[in-house]
Amino acid sequence: MEKSDLYNSFEEEENNFNLREVLEQYLYYWKWFVLGFIIAIAGAYIYLRYSTPAYMVSSKILLLDETNSMSGELAALQDLSILSDGGKANVEDQIEILKSRRLMTEVVTQLNLNIQYLREGRFKTTELLNESSPIKLKLLEQNSTLKDTLSSNFLVKIISPTEYEIKEEEKGFKTIAKFGNRIKSPVGEIILIPNGENLNKNVNDLFYIRVRPFMKVVESYRNKIQAEATGSGTRKNNVITLSMVDNVKAKAVRIIDELVTQYNADAVNDKKRVGEKTAKFINERLDLVTADLKGADEDVKEFKSQNNVTDLETETGINLQTSAQNDSKLLEYSTQLNLVSYMNDYLNSNSNDLVPANIGLNDVAINTSTQKYNELILARESMLTHSTEKNPIVQNLNQQINDLGQSLKTSLNNYKQTTQIAVNNIKREGGSINSKISAFPNQEKQFRDLSRQQQIVEAIYLFLLQKREETEISNAATPSKIKIVDTAYGNDTPISPKKNIIYLGAAILGLIIPFGFLYTRFLLDNKVHTRKEMEAVVKAPVIGDIPTSENTFIEQNDRSVLAEAFRILRTNMSFYLSGNKNETKNIFITSTISGEGKTFIATNLSIVLSSSTTKNRVLIIEADIRSPKVLDYLNIKNLMSNRKGITHFLMDEDLTIEDIIIKDSSYAFDIISAGVLAPNPSELLMNGRFQEMISQAQGKYDYIVVDTAPVSLVTDTQLISEQADLFIYVTRANYLDKRLLNVPRELYRDKKLPNMAMLLNDVGAGRGYGYGYGYGYGYGYGYGYVQQKKKWYEKFLPENPLKRK
Repeated sequence: MEKSDLYNSFEEEENNFNLREVLEQYLYYWKWFVLGFIIAIAGAYIYLRYSTPAYMVSSKILLLDETNSMSGELAALQDLSILSDGGKANVEDQIEILKSRRLMTEVVTQLNLNIQYLREGRFKTTELLNESSPIKLKLLEQNSTLKDTLSSNFLVKIISPTEYEIKEEEKGFKTIAKFGNRIKSPVGEIILIPNGENLNKNVNDLFYIRVRPFMKVVESYRNKIQAEATGSGTRKNNVITLSMVDNVKAKAVRIIDELVTQYNADAVNDKKRVGEKTAKFINERLDLVTADLKGADEDVKEFKSQNNVTDLETETGINLQTSAQNDSKLLEYSTQLNLVSYMNDYLNSNSNDLVPANIGLNDVAINTSTQKYNELILARESMLTHSTEKNPIVQNLNQQINDLGQSLKTSLNNYKQTTQIAVNNIKREGGSINSKISAFPNQEKQFRDLSRQQQIVEAIYLFLLQKREETEISNAATPSKIKIVDTAYGNDTPISPKKNIIYLGAAILGLIIPFGFLYTRFLLDNKVHTRKEMEAVVKAPVIGDIPTSENTFIEQNDRSVLAEAFRILRTNMSFYLSGNKNETKNIFITSTISGEGKTFIATNLSIVLSSSTTKNRVLIIEADIRSPKVLDYLNIKNLMSNRKGITHFLMDEDLTIEDIIIKDSSYAFDIISAGVLAPNPSELLMNGRFQEMISQAQGKYDYIVVDTAPVSLVTDTQLISEQADLFIYVTRANYLDKRLLNVPRELYRDKKLPNMAMLLNDVGAGRGYGYGYGYGYGYGYGYGYVQQKKKWYEKFLPENPLKRK
């Protein structure tokens, strides 16, 4: 058989995954899982019972926005550009301040955190809050250098309400003292006093008092403090969450609350210091600005006196207004002069003709004369339409026209002179005003410089007065820098160890460990266990299963499971042999290797076939002439040591079957032994005498059971296989390597063993468990029939239910 075919068979078997079988395989070991679960849960309980819990405590504070409600001193400095954006608190900066060593130093000092109190309990030591400890230790030497180096672990035993014993084993210190008395210790002079409690109930109690280096304690708690702004990404707000983890929840609450208190007090003190410095600065500036303001007022007063002005700006405005009015009048009078000249020229060149009227002259008399003159011209022209120049009326009209024309010219000349005089007056007045206006820029510049200086100094003076009032009000009531959103709070449930997770992990671990052990065992197991595994590879029919049994033989009227299995095998054989018409049925039994129980099957099958109920005549032949074991198994070898067997028959043609048949009263069947060990068993089996032996037995027996040699290493069985009516191929469960199933597969596929059927032996047995047939092959062929020993751990394992299938 090709290896690829075998591997394909194994892959096909593995691909036929049956979840139910796998579950049954593991659930059969439910005791292991229960035991692992119980041990794991017990271990988790012990761990939780004696582990030190850690609690998370947190608080939230709001940094007040001081850009709108800025304190007077900061606003003053910001308005003076001394402090830029001084009121706006940067959240990240405040977080660094909260985590600063300086603030934590104050917290440790206020709460005496460098001294730790612990109570020794029955099973574990518990840390106490300083305030809840029944005793309190005071260090009488408190200089900073000493505080940073102090380190001792005192064990205190309360002897009575007034007396105690204290010792420090590492430094060899031990003494008995009364509460309240000074004693010298490795950390200097100390006093131990009751902490406001009656110590009667604490007599004989043990307490540990740990004095630790001050700055190490500061660094330890500073590293525990976590501070972060709420919000996500760049959208951080002014709420800061403070948190820390500690074994004593109440202590963590005290630390965070004290840290918030110290932070706020520090900020308030900073504001007060800024306020004091601001007030001092403003007062100093007021003194200087007051002197400057007096000087500016004197300069303005002196300028007005020298230039004879009360309000330079107003007078300048009037002059400018007058100049503009003069310019307007000058334009108007110039226009009138031009109109008068136009009228004179028109009258001189167009006599006895209409003159322009209402051309814009401001003289009423001229306008009236012009109107009357035009009326006379129109009347004359009207008369000339129906008379001549000689008409007295026309002549009278001509005279009136000439007189009125002369009068009009005279009026125009008079108006011209009057207007010219007005123009001259305006020009003189304009010159005076323009000279004043020309002098105005210099005066105005000087006045504006003085006035500006006066206004600046006055504005600073008023501003400083206002800020001084604001600063005094602010100093009287300094606001808090923060608002406490949530005071320090910690849940009663510790964050570690987490009970649910510990128990869950323990439960999972308690199941995983036995599962992993079993999985590894199954993974490394390459033995045949079930009928299904065998059928999947060999592809041959299975005639039956033989269960595990400690009994070697089936007895008469045996009702055991083993006896019933052989009876079922006997029944199944009848179906395989139903087509065989021979009077004697030849049943050959073989296996792949030794130790699979073929001799056990052969002998017990002979017992079943020859039972009193069937009364069959049965002959069992010990055909495994290389390593015969039937007589050993039947425990009659010593009795039959001188009897001839198969090898004698094969070598001596004069012998008949009657000469080698063994009849023993202990058994209901006859026996033919293997005989003496021969050096050439294969050649003997090929000489034809074995076939003759079978022929001589035909008709004398109903069944001939032949125990043949294993087929994997020798060809003996195949040499005589043609004599078989049924070939029972024995495979021992939990013993045969799956890879060796290729041997029966190939034999069945190539039909080398006639009417071959598989028999699974030792079903349900643990690994290495046998039937007590611990015998072995010899001859140097390398296969032995030895009893397989259990590994140490298999003694505690129950059987796999799948092995019984």
